[in-house]
Amino acid sequence: FHNFAITGTANSDSYIMVHNSDETVAQDDQGRVLHIYSDNEKIKETLEDLFYGTLNVDFNLRSWARNLVKYGDLFLYNDVSPEYGIINAFPIPVNEIEREENFDRQDPTAVRFRWVTLGNRTLENWEISHFRLLGNDMLVT
Repeated sequence: FHNFAITGTANSDSYIMVHNSDETVAQDDQGRVLHIYSDNEKIKETLEDLFYGTLNVDFNLRSWARNLVKYGDLFLYNDVSPEYGIINAFPIPVNEIEREENFDRQDPTAVRFRWVTLGNRTLENWEISHFRLLGNDMLVT
């Protein structure tokens, strides 16, 4: 069994705990695949609604985790409404999108994405949720 904690910043009191097992994403004894912890109840409620209500992690997380492990990257297009926020997320095949860094001299940490098969359309950082594995497991020892 492995647990993964994800936080927005190093000093954040809010985080998400993902529990996985030999089946990549399995429900725990509480029937949950994702646990959200925050001292701020509003943040916790908002994230619970986002992940369980909007993004339907009970159904989607297994295939998202599989694709992340298989390809090393997972790109989700965030369908964002100005009035309601994120209303859905759609996976994008990894061979259709490119991550661009170091394009802005004023902001060296800026990131954007280019949807190559959609006419080279530039997408802002907030339009894409990008998950990636940053290891080189291909090394031969």
